[in-house]
Amino acid sequence: MSSDIQIPIKFNDSDFREVQIQDQSENPRSPFILIPAGSRPGGFQPIPLSQLNSVPPLVSPLDPKDIKYKNVLKSSKKVRYISILDMVYCLSYIIIGEFILVFLVIFGLLGFFSSYKLHRSLSMSYIITLMFVMILKLLIAADENELGFAGLMILYFILEGISLYFSIKFFKILGTLEPKERLELLALQNGPNRSNRGLARSETARPIQIPAGPPANESVQDNSSQLGADFEAPGLKNLQPIQEFPSIVHYSEGEGTEQHDRPLNPSDRLE
Repeated sequence: MSSDIQIPIKFNDSDFREVQIQDQSENPRSPFILIPAGSRPGGFQPIPLSQLNSVPPLVSPLDPKDIKYKNVLKSSKKVRYISILDMVYCLSYIIIGEFILVFLVIFGLLGFFSSYKLHRSLSMSYIITLMFVMILKLLIAADENELGFAGLMILYFILEGISLYFSIKFFKILGTLEPKERLELLALQNGPNRSNRGLARSETARPIQIPAGPPANESVQDNSSQLGADFEAPGLKNLQPIQEFPSIVHYSEGEGTEQHDRPLNPSDRLE
């Protein structure tokens, strides 16, 4: 016969704490939930949002060298694209029948290689040719009777002016570069293999200096003896050569005066 034992359990008001939950539903069941005070695992405390928002973000400042390299590469890319565009609309003279002006495509190659090699002299040459082409197109537009062709020359004049602006800016940036920085930028822009070809050629073009050898009358044996003399310990200079132990000794047998000679054996004991 089993009997149910009932044990009364008492809860104090301090064992429960009141938590308010914001419910967005229309008919919330209960805005309050009672949670036992000791139900949370020990050592775990949530971080309030106010403390999270007050922590400043960790921002590391950019290196001025990185900013400089970024500006150079960006300006080089602009000049390269502009020079390609310049060559394209120079080739468009074939469509309108002006074959004489097709030679201007050579000037666009100067801008392309100046940005590809980060070469300041080529950049200066490209600026001079741009100014010459702008003046030439302006004169053609002023002397042309056909309005369509004159308008096309004015449009090309404006495009050349934009190219001139970015080319001058690129020329100024190249003036701030050192040779080492230029090599690093060439490696970043074109790859390490292509940028190091010019450096490898310059290194191989330099004459190789071979140090002068010893005179012809000196032999290897003299050099080795001199080397041994340099490394000779100071305490070994006064040592005398060790005399060799005689291979034949005289000994007497018994009390007689007769002496015999025979080779020395290792088992013999010297007295």
